[in-house]
Amino acid sequence: AETNIRTEQFKSHIEELTSGTYNVMALPDIIKTLKAGKTLPKDTIAITFDGGYRSAMIHAAEELDKHEIPYTVFISTDIADTDYSKNTYLVWKDIKKLARKDHVTIGLHPARYDRLFDLPETEIRTAVNKAISRYREELDATPTLFSYPFGEYSSTYKSVISSSGFDAALTQNSGTMHKDVDFFEIPRFTMTESYGNLARFVLTSHALPMPVYDIQPADPLIKEDKIPQIGFTLHKDLVEKAQKMACFMSGYGKLEHEFVTDKRIQINTDVPQNSRRVRVNCTMSERSDTDADIVRWRWFGILLTHAGQTSVEDAE
Repeated sequence: AETNIRTEQFKSHIEELTSGTYNVMALPDIIKTLKAGKTLPKDTIAITFDGGYRSAMIHAAEELDKHEIPYTVFISTDIADTDYSKNTYLVWKDIKKLARKDHVTIGLHPARYDRLFDLPETEIRTAVNKAISRYREELDATPTLFSYPFGEYSSTYKSVISSSGFDAALTQNSGTMHKDVDFFEIPRFTMTESYGNLARFVLTSHALPMPVYDIQPADPLIKEDKIPQIGFTLHKDLVEKAQKMACFMSGYGKLEHEFVTDKRIQINTDVPQNSRRVRVNCTMSERSDTDADIVRWRWFGILLTHAGQTSVEDAE
């Protein structure tokens, strides 16, 4: 339930996408559009799959291919190289079959689908270079998109990826893309069994960007036991709307925040916490310009991970 989604949940998402007014685009096209400083059509969505699970091809791909909906599958090359993985994970035969489809993009994890965020730079770079090499050998192409396993990364990890020829890297920070996004910290909404009901899918699919800058802490890798102070500067167009903002921390609930300048917000993180992963989300509601009955939400999310911890503990 923490990392997977039920087939019936996914089918309800596809039915919503194909019956609504959504604009589903290939992730590379979205990134190209935003890097060019252009505006995306309303309710533009990209679909991604992490981990290279074979079930993504058996169940999800069947629905997506039927409607020729673009999607991106991220793979780990060590898993693709392993014979015994063929019943659970995609192997190269499966990956090549996917790659031949015009609406499918194959992205990359490090060579092994594992946590690298607190390792030395040389070890991270070795794992990434190995994955790039195997990708090129098997697919006769160069990978342009990267996804941090479990959404966990550090400033060192990010630096390795940004210097390795990728166009962008995806996190699991909640939020939507915009033209000023850090393309090596792209946010996404995670759809799992626990957080994958249709109501949440619709809510997040209609979410609006919440551009923030000068995020503190700059590095999401936390080495102390205490949660660091979290702060950010709002885009000037959002300052008046920020009175409606609320911030929440996984495993705790609502957090207090204050304006330290007219644009700068500081979040009080002096609260108890025992999780290895700390997710903080800030949201604000906004009425539609064309329909007063429609409420959309702006999101900013950050995932902090403690060094030396290994288990998956997550919550929205």
